[in-house]
Amino acid sequence: MKKLTFRFADYKFLYDENGAKIIKNAKGDTIRSSLYKDTFLAKIRDVERYNNGQPKRNNQNEWEYKKGDEKFLFAVRKPIKDVLSKIDDIIDPVIKKLVIEQKDNNEIKDHQGNIIRHVRIKTKAGREVKKRVNYISQYDYKNKYYAASDEIPYALLLQKTINNELQKVMFPVPSFETSKHYRKFKNFKTEDFIENNYPEFIDWSFTLLKVGQKLLVLNNDNEYERKNEIDFQQKRLYVITQFSDGSIWLKYHLEAIKDDDIDRKVKLKKDEIISEFDKKFNLPEIVLDYDITDPLQRKKKYEDDKFRFVGLKDNRFNRLIPFMGSDEVQKLKRSLDGFKKQSSFIEKEGETPLLKMSKEKWNFLFEGEDFEISLDGKIFWKF
Repeated sequence: MKKLTFRFADYKFLYDENGAKIIKNAKGDTIRSSLYKDTFLAKIRDVERYNNGQPKRNNQNEWEYKKGDEKFLFAVRKPIKDVLSKIDDIIDPVIKKLVIEQKDNNEIKDHQGNIIRHVRIKTKAGREVKKRVNYISQYDYKNKYYAASDEIPYALLLQKTINNELQKVMFPVPSFETSKHYRKFKNFKTEDFIENNYPEFIDWSFTLLKVGQKLLVLNNDNEYERKNEIDFQQKRLYVITQFSDGSIWLKYHLEAIKDDDIDRKVKLKKDEIISEFDKKFNLPEIVLDYDITDPLQRKKKYEDDKFRFVGLKDNRFNRLIPFMGSDEVQKLKRSLDGFKKQSSFIEKEGETPLLKMSKEKWNFLFEGEDFEISLDGKIFWKF
C-alpha cells in the first residue's frame, strides 16, 4: 500500500484548555451540509510568470509572487465542461493552453495523458465567512474560509394575507450570508435566519427556494384544478436558474439548449411557420447574395432578410403583404410575437423556454413542498 505523507510546516494545531487537539466537528464546525452546499473560494497568492507561462523564481529557487493590489486572487474549482466558455479565466497558463488546443475534443488531457476533469478559474473577490478552528497557518489569509460574494443559490419567499390581500416578498440569500449563519449558529434554520435578518417578517409564512428546484407555473388560481393532468404538468414544469432584480428566473424543464442558443432556436421556429406562407405563394427561398463581396455584409444581409421579425417592413413580412394584405400579415406577426426567448409569463404552451417572473406573477407549486418527482419523471403530491 502506498504511504501518503502530508506537510504541515506552515501550520500549528490548536489545543483546548486541557491540551488536547481540537478536532473538526462534522456537524457543528463545518460550513457545508448536505442541504446547503455553498461555493467556497480559495484565496491564493498570484505568482509572477514568464511569457511562456512558467512561474518566475528568485535566487533561492522560490517562486516570485506579485505585490500590491495584484498580490492575491480568488479562485474556484469548476468541472472542465463548465469553463469552456470562459477559458481566459483559467489560472494555470499551461492548463489554459491545453484546454484551448483540445476544447473540441471529447476529453481534455494533460501532458501525461491524464484526463483533466476540474480546473481552477479566477472569480470575483470573496467574503470571509469563517476561520479555521483546528490548525492555523503563519499566513493569515490561509486561516479563513471565503464564499462567493455575488452567488445567490437560495431565496426566501414570504407570504401573508393582509386586509384580504395576499402579500408576497422575496429576499435573495447569497452564499456568504448562508455561511455567516452557519458560522454563528452551527446550523441553518430558516426561522432563525428570518428572525435575525428580517424580524419584521417573523410571522409570515415562508418557502425556501433554491437554484435547480423544479416548480409548476400557474397563470391563475383556477389552473390549480388542472394539476393532475399529465399534459399540463409537462408544459408547466420549470427549473429555477437564478434570483435577481426582484424576480425568479426559470427555464423550461425540457429545454436542453444553452441559453445563448435559445434565441436562434426561436428565430428558426418563426422561420418554420412563415415558410409555409412562402410556399403557399411560391416565394423564392432566401439565400446568401454572393454579389455582395464583403463576407460580413453578405452574412448580415442574409440574417436580416431571413431572421428579422420586428416589423412589417422587415423582409419576411413585407414580401407577404401583396398576397395577404397588411391586416392579415399584422395578425401573423402578432402570432409569431408569442415565440420569445424570454417572457414574463407563459405565452405559448411548451414553447416558452425562459421566464423572468416578477412577484405579481408568482403563482407556483413547489418541488419539495407541494410535490416530489420520481426518477421516471412522475409527480407525486404531498397533500
